[in-house]
Amino acid sequence: MRGEDKYGDKLTNLETEFEAELAKASLPAEAKSDILKLARAYKDNFVSFMTQQTLTDQVSDLGQIYDRIRPAIVRIMTAADAYSQAAEMRAEDIRQKLLWGDRASNAARRCARLPVRSEHCQNSRFDGLGDAPARPGAI
Repeated sequence: MRGEDKYGDKLTNLETEFEAELAKASLPAEAKSDILKLARAYKDNFVSFMTQQTLTDQVSDLGQIYDRIRPAIVRIMTAADAYSQAAEMRAEDIRQKLLWGDRASNAARRCARLPVRSEHCQNSRFDGLGDAPARPGAI
């Protein structure tokens, strides 16, 4: 019944006309009341059915749309994961550089406090770290 909202609209429009005709009919009041209750129940159920059908159609449409865009979503998620991983690696690299920079700064301060600069302080980027790498160009 996709696209057939006109049936629900038509039923709603005919409801008023039906009630007017029913009122004119030569039926007992109790019968008219019962018929009116049944007609309204039918209308309510039909409107519920139309709403359910519309929702079912929309869910189906949404599923089809998702199926079409899923490959793009997967590519975006993969790219985002790769970007996140690269950012984590860069952050770790920065943390390591900050750690070594802090150690170098501390070593430089220790060397500066010595009365006579030791050969180790002159030939190394670090003081007191044992096997720390020598400065580029140091002898």
